[in-house]
Parts: sequence; C-alpha cells; structure tokens
Amino acid sequence: MVKELLEGKLKEITNIKDFEISYPPQNMGDLATNIALKEAKEKKIDPMELAKKIVKSVVNDKELADIFSKMEAVKPGFINFYFSDSFLQNSVSEILRKKENYASNDNGKGQKVNIEFVSANPTGPLTMGNGRSAAYGNALA
Repeated sequence: MVKELLEGKLKEITNIKDFEISYPPQNMGDLATNIALKEAKEKKIDPMELAKKIVKSVVNDKELADIFSKMEAVKPGFINFYFSDSFLQNSVSEILRKKENYASNDNGKGQKVNIEFVSANPTGPLTMGNGRSAAYGNALA
C-alpha cells in the first residue's frame, strides 16, 4: 500500500512511468527509487540535481510526511525513504489488532489455479532439483 502511494505521488511530479521502488541495502533507507536516474537519462541532465528536486517536491506532501521521517537524494541519483517511528508503531498496532486477518484479501477467490511443479525425466536420473521442486510444489498445492 505504501509503495503504491509513493509510486503514484512520484508519477504525478515526473514524466517517468517506468521506474522501480525497491528495498535498499541495510542502513540506506526503508524504500528507494531510481526515478531520478531514469528521468535524467531521458532529459540528459545530472541525476543528483534531479533527485534533489524530486525530494523537495515530495517532502512537503502531507500523506508522505506522515509515513516517512526522512527522504534523501544519494549518489549517483537514488532517492532513499525512511519510515517514521509513528508509522511503524501504527503498523504494528494494526497487525496486533487484526491478528491473522492482517493483509488478508479476496484476490483470486473463486478462481482455479493449475500448479505444475515437477517433471521427472523418465530417461535420465532424478536430480536434487527435481526432488526439491516436487517437495516445494506439493507443499504449495
């Protein structure tokens, strides 16, 4: 939900529709995006300068300010986002309140699914990969 909100806000302020929001390495934020790198390449401008402009545009957004305590542009042009303590506390409270119903939904309800998970080669040896795939597929099904 947070990634979708952030993606929507970033699309509103840029012309880029094809960018990533990912989980960066430890101590580099909670979420990161390459949007400035993508747009700078198209416009042939400095990605760090663009990243700083994007941060200035989104830092004052009320919805995002409630979620993120810090947003920063880092070389070569990534933008890192840090969750606020209040957002994390509210998230934990919601998880505890909803218990096993947290994040449940009806996606795919009533649809049939075909799971094909192993095909042992009758003319060759059974491999570890075949065995692992069989166990994984059986558990999933």
